[in-house]
Amino acid sequence: MEKGSAVETRDDPRIGVFLCRCGAGIANVIDLEEVANHAKTLLHVVSVHIHPFLCSLEGSRDILKTIEDNAIDRLVVGACSPRLYQKEFEMLLYAAGLGRDMLEMANLREQCAAIHWKYPTSALIKAKDQIAMAVAKMATMQPARIGAQAIIDERFCDGCGICARVCRSRAIEFMGDRKRREGSKAVVSPDLCNGCGSCVAACPARAIEQFPSSGEHILAQIGAAVQGGHDKDSSAPTIIVFTCQRCSYMAADLAGMKRLDIKPHFRLIRSPCSARVESEWVLRAFSKGADGILIVAGRSERCHFESDSSKTRKRIALLRGILRELGFNEKRLMVSWVNSDEPERFQEEVTRFIDLIVELGPNPLRVPVSVGNGELVFSRTGERNDVPNGPEI
Repeated sequence: MEKGSAVETRDDPRIGVFLCRCGAGIANVIDLEEVANHAKTLLHVVSVHIHPFLCSLEGSRDILKTIEDNAIDRLVVGACSPRLYQKEFEMLLYAAGLGRDMLEMANLREQCAAIHWKYPTSALIKAKDQIAMAVAKMATMQPARIGAQAIIDERFCDGCGICARVCRSRAIEFMGDRKRREGSKAVVSPDLCNGCGSCVAACPARAIEQFPSSGEHILAQIGAAVQGGHDKDSSAPTIIVFTCQRCSYMAADLAGMKRLDIKPHFRLIRSPCSARVESEWVLRAFSKGADGILIVAGRSERCHFESDSSKTRKRIALLRGILRELGFNEKRLMVSWVNSDEPERFQEEVTRFIDLIVELGPNPLRVPVSVGNGELVFSRTGERNDVPNGPEI
């Protein structure tokens, strides 16, 4: 097999999970043996290993040998931030003859052990969920045709032009007669596309996709995160926090490096940009029972994609109206603005949102109430609208 050939993966994924003790950085807070035992129960996982330092030469050799011995075609690494060693682990996949995108890193250090060290029991639960989310994403992954750029499926494109209007990099053109809508198809220029994903979220025909942050990948993570939340103490909220990769995710990492105390009641999902967050992701998460969703975006004047975060504000304002019409308290969905160098603000905004959701109580779709015959049903009533505001939208 040619190295780095990104061969086609099997219909039945074979996922290897590697957990890094990181010296004492992770293992002093999180019982990795418990995390490993949980990982072994997850569908498609064929091998689980714990290593003192996965970033070491010995760790690299162990990963390569395990991939070969177990015919692994996807890799989940529970370690430090992907911003530190993701490239090195991608090169290991390349050396093993796999696509570099067949990797997901669960950030067990900066965004679990380092910020939840006061709550070891809850940190362990969250670590298990983080690994489950990564495994769920990898189970849906196939080798990408191109990097993080948008891909248009001409079968569904109707030439409406919305994608071009939201694209600030002017990477989308149209082939065919624009005067005749049915004869015009969008085309993405790979040289101009910056991978923000705003066109994907805006397309009404679902004709655009982006890897490795496709809707299927994100929805798989949402499902695992919410299910993990349902399996734990029902008194604790289940909260999804979306961060943009170049702004608020970096702030979250810095919060971990500074060991800022944050309550462990949220599960973080990384997105290329806050403008990539789709309405379907939000509505699907609430339908599955998520108690709250916070989108942490970079401020418009500091946005890596030149103010794409302004699109987030507009989309979420519309979504909040939809939630209100559906009978939800719209405060369950909020947007905060945090730049990459504002870890204290990240701590403040996430903590404030957690407190807000605790005050609101559980998602009404998953609150069990007894009826006359003792049967448990799910209530859609009782949403409170008299709680204080959370983060500003």
